[in-house]
Amino acid sequence: MPFIQLNDNQIPLRLGEMGLGTGASADIRVPGGSDQGVLATVQLFSDHHVAIRRVHPTAAIKVNGVLLGAEPSPLIHGDKIEAGGTELQFGDDKKQAGGTQVISGFSLPPNFRKSPTSDPKPTSATGGRLVSLVDGREFQIKSTGLTLGRDAACDVVLPGTDISRNHAEISVSADGYYVIDLSTNGVFVNGEKIEGTHTLGRGDVIRVGTEEFRFYADIAKAIPPASAPSTPPVSAAGAAHAGAPAPASKAPAAASGVKSPPTARGAAPGGLEPTAPPTPAFVPADSAHRPSAERPSLATLEVINAGPNKGTKHEIRGPLTHIGRGPHNDVIIDDDSVSDSHAKIQKKADSWIVADVGSTNGTYVSGKRIATDQALIGAPDVRFGGVKMIFRPAADGMEVGKGTRAIAGLSADQARRMSQTDADDAPGSVAPEPRRGVPLAVWIAVSAAILVVVYFLMNR
Repeated sequence: MPFIQLNDNQIPLRLGEMGLGTGASADIRVPGGSDQGVLATVQLFSDHHVAIRRVHPTAAIKVNGVLLGAEPSPLIHGDKIEAGGTELQFGDDKKQAGGTQVISGFSLPPNFRKSPTSDPKPTSATGGRLVSLVDGREFQIKSTGLTLGRDAACDVVLPGTDISRNHAEISVSADGYYVIDLSTNGVFVNGEKIEGTHTLGRGDVIRVGTEEFRFYADIAKAIPPASAPSTPPVSAAGAAHAGAPAPASKAPAAASGVKSPPTARGAAPGGLEPTAPPTPAFVPADSAHRPSAERPSLATLEVINAGPNKGTKHEIRGPLTHIGRGPHNDVIIDDDSVSDSHAKIQKKADSWIVADVGSTNGTYVSGKRIATDQALIGAPDVRFGGVKMIFRPAADGMEVGKGTRAIAGLSADQARRMSQTDADDAPGSVAPEPRRGVPLAVWIAVSAAILVVVYFLMNR
């Protein structure tokens, strides 16, 4: 029989709808500061399927940490429901009752017996989480640990006859995390069945029944080796005595009486060669097309995973941003769960779009893995592999480009005059010399000379 678990009280569901809320009218009453009435309904159908539907328009009902929308959502064994600030669990006696079916080790598929990964990375005792390799769900490991099993009270509920009611537990100690096998059919880490307790390394794959989870935690800080005693400096005389070349003298050239050549433009004063900037170890092929750091920020991606990188912000400064672990990306995420080229975020008109580019561990928006382009509305959480971030677009009103200015029709003469005016007003343009006519005195002198010549010719 399906039921709702509230603390130690197990409330069986009956056919039809049952109200869930904080008021006295609710069939499943959760504690709350005020009487808000029925917040949601839980409906049991004749085929034993169960669905939950939000009733109160402003109620924040969550199923496995995801807000419930207007449409009803089916419930499966082990789902966690949050209503009125109280967590409840949905379970089914048929899913957790009965004994565990013993599976022979000889019937295990080949990938159960693969060799463990080499050189696992040690972790600290913070930031522990499991990421499902089946559906991408993420489970935080609290300081009190994490339980996995068929029982609805487990933190990670895994229905299946091959899974024990309490199958495994992940605990934390000062040295990191370890998994404890409590089951009949065993727990596998990197394909090898563990015996009792096993210390976990970052990136380990834990298999429980047919479910696989990748383990992540903050990397343990390496203890720096003891520093070797420093070698005392050797003087020029000591170096010569030992047969080593003496260090070259750095006395200025002026002291030797030789006049140093004039320094070239841009050279360091004193005749010294200017220090060249270090050559970058890697220059992406498309670096000329990547957005400059001086351009305004269009959006940000902020890490919200627990750990030392929490709060790290990545600026998005261009309409197309590539995200991944490789150095060719615009946003580089150094995490084992992130692919070399993982995803891209693109601005189209007034909206932002995220798309997965064939990553191994997928891209998730608000907890759901995306298969195609997905619009980013508001400030959603976006997860690339095992790294969860909040996407925040910048404030609107930023001028991206200017439209075309419409002008009235002009005649050819008007256009030439406007062109000439623009050229004359251009910075650095030289005004042409004004035109000057022939001076009046020159005209008088020339006219007098002509008259004299004519006079003499006529009186000869």
